Amino acid sequence: MSAITLNGTLLRRLIKVRFPGGVDELQSLWNKDGGVHRTTVFRWTKGHLPQDSEDLLHIAELLDIDPFALLAFSSDDLDSAIDRLIESFQRGRWKPALSFLKDFFGRQRHWPPESFAERYAWKRWYISEFSHDPHVSSNVYALVRLLGQRQYDEHYPQLFHFAFRCPKRHGSRWLQYGFVSRLGSSVSLVHIDGHTHSYRVKSQAEPSCVETFFGPEAATFRVASLHDFLLSFDPENINHRDAVRFRG
Repeated sequence: MSAITLNGTLLRRLIKVRFPGGVDELQSLWNKDGGVHRTTVFRWTKGHLPQDSEDLLHIAELLDIDPFALLAFSSDDLDSAIDRLIESFQRGRWKPALSFLKDFFGRQRHWPPESFAERYAWKRWYISEFSHDPHVSSNVYALVRLLGQRQYDEHYPQLFHFAFRCPKRHGSRWLQYGFVSRLGSSVSLVHIDGHTHSYRVKSQAEPSCVETFFGPEAATFRVASLHDFLLSFDPENINHRDAVRFRG
């Protein structure tokens, strides 16, 4: 079985929640040439990736969900999955359904990719930035708090993509280093190095708390989501609390 599949369990649940008419309603809204067959949708709900990225992105668009949320990484083989993604990026050889990832990973002049959101129903990215000044503090974990648009939603996860750039390195290009997902009271993190981390908030009113490393160099950090959010951060993480952590 592939280390990267479609999250069939989530897809089945979202189709049920989003479309009262079930798969029939999804088929009626499918506006790509040729439509989509029930058997194809059934395969997707069993974890099979679509034949191309256009189908995957169209599903995500109809469900109003970040397409990253529809990807499932094998917990038994996550390192291998990440390694394959990196190798695909380096060689330019993507599985057709995953080819959209090339605009997110690696050193990017423009991040997140504007055309990605503009082309589909989301229309825009919601973005927040914060900066690290090594003269103030360095080699510490800063605490980022995220209050999302879907804070109280038990069905729809909201994803937050994290990237950074250093003004004197790599042409000041952005590098995405992972993402955080919030679904109900669950907060989970996937780092590009294969590390995962999760915790549960005690109340859905609580923000999603994320620790990210502030190293010895100045850097600008950017968080992006396809749905609205508010961000605040504590550069010295004085009031430590439960959080997921991007390891430094």
